Amino acid sequence: MKKCTLIALMGVFSLAGMGSAHAEDSPYTLGPVTQVTSVRTVWGKTGEYMKYLGTTWKQEQEAAKKAGIIVGYQVFLQNPATADDADIVLAVTMKNWAAFDTLDDKLAEIDKTIEGSDAAAAKGNVDRNAIRHILSIKNIQGVTLK
Repeated sequence: MKKCTLIALMGVFSLAGMGSAHAEDSPYTLGPVTQVTSVRTVWGKTGEYMKYLGTTWKQEQEAAKKAGIIVGYQVFLQNPATADDADIVLAVTMKNWAAFDTLDDKLAEIDKTIEGSDAAAAKGNVDRNAIRHILSIKNIQGVTLK
């Protein structure tokens, strides 16, 4: 099971205990779920990674958005507070937790279409490991206060 699917399942199980009474009495309503990926680029490779984000990654996100798999995406740059802190943060928003059910398979199809094959997509992931490190992947849910 992939990491994002496992994390999503944990979130669904924790939300399942809230029950319908919670929805009626709650001072907020649940909104979309955003997967936040913290990335640290290797010294001197930020531009190279940003080039990838602006081409292949953006094409994949636009295709996922057009297919209704995701709601939107953003890239953030930040000043790392420590040597182990992220310098790039990626945010990809899904409509709700249910979107995670088939997310990996759907995104794999898009990756294959854009990058040419499963092998090319896998090689791209390996190659990117030389210029960046994924520090964390978190799922957060927006809420609207009533």
